[in-house]
Amino acid sequence: MAHEIRSNDSLVLARTAAWHGLGQILPDTVTPAEALRIGGLDWTVEESTSLTATFVGNDGTAERNIIDSHKTLRRSDDHSILSTVGADYSVLQNSTLADIATSLGSQGSARVETAGSLFGGRKIFFLLHTNTLDIGRKGDTVEQYILLANAHDGTMSATAMPTSVRVVCNNTLTMALGAASKAAYRWRHTSGLALRVDDIKAALATYGIAAKAEAEAMEALAAKPLTRDEIQSLWTDVLVALDGPIAKNPKTEQEQRRRQKAVDALADMTRVFDREAADFGASAWVAANAATNYIQYHRGYLKGDARVNADLFGAYGDAKRTVMSKALALV
Repeated sequence: MAHEIRSNDSLVLARTAAWHGLGQILPDTVTPAEALRIGGLDWTVEESTSLTATFVGNDGTAERNIIDSHKTLRRSDDHSILSTVGADYSVLQNSTLADIATSLGSQGSARVETAGSLFGGRKIFFLLHTNTLDIGRKGDTVEQYILLANAHDGTMSATAMPTSVRVVCNNTLTMALGAASKAAYRWRHTSGLALRVDDIKAALATYGIAAKAEAEAMEALAAKPLTRDEIQSLWTDVLVALDGPIAKNPKTEQEQRRRQKAVDALADMTRVFDREAADFGASAWVAANAATNYIQYHRGYLKGDARVNADLFGAYGDAKRTVMSKALALV
C-alpha cells in the first residue's frame, strides 16, 4: 500500500479524514470501544510463559534451553509476534486503553477523533478531540487533542499527552512550553500495573494545564510581528539546530549538500509563509508554522506509519518543538 501501513494495521476516523489523510470514516458519536471493534483493534495481547532457545551443535543435534527471564507477546487474532519483553512486563490491553479514553471523555469534553495501530499493532493510539481555537486573525484554526498511546514492544509507557493540529496546513503541532512541553501522564508496564480513577483525573488535569499554556503561547506568537530579516534568522537558527552549521563558502561535498538542503528548505518555508501571511499577517506564529510545515511534509524521507510515528512520538515531533521553542524566544 502506498502509505505503507501494514496489512494487519488499521486506522479509523470520526468526523473527518483530514488527519494524515488515511482511515475508515466513522460517525462523530463513536465510542472508544466501538472504534476498537470497527477498526479491528479488539484483539488481545497473549503472553508466553517463557522462551525457548535452540542451539544446534556441529553434529547437527539440537539442544533447547528454557529462558524464564523473558516472554514473547503476540496478537490473538493473527498470532503475529509483537515483541520479546522481560518476564515482569505487564501488558496493557487495547480494551484497557479504550477504557482510559472513555474515562477521559466522561470527565471532560474529549471525544474520539482517530484510533489506530502502527507497525503491525506494536503501537496503539487514540486521538481525543477537546477544543477548537481561533489563533490571531479569524480563520486560523487549531484543534487541540489528547493523544492516548500505548506500545506492545516495550518502547514506551502508556501515555496521555497534548498535541494539536493547525487546520490551515493540516499540520500536527507539538508546542514547546518549558515544563508544559513534558506534560504527559504515563502508566509504566511494571508488575502490578493498575489504573485508578485518580490516574485518569490526574491525566486530564495535566492536559488541561498544558492546553491552556499552549493556547496562550500560540496567541503570543500570533501577536508578535516579525521583519523579513527576523524571519530568515529564525528559520536559519532552526536549520542549524536540526542539521548543523551552514557554510557560507562550502569547501567539501558534505558542506555543499548541507547548504543546498538549507537553501531548498528556506525556499519552501518562504513559499508557505508568503501565502499565509497574506491572510494571517507576518507574525512569529505564521513564520513558525512555515517551518513546522516544512518538517511535516518535506524534511526527511519517512512515509506511512513511520512518518506518523515520528510525527507523534519521535524525531519530527522533537524538530517541531525546536521550532516553537526558538519562536517563543522572540516573544
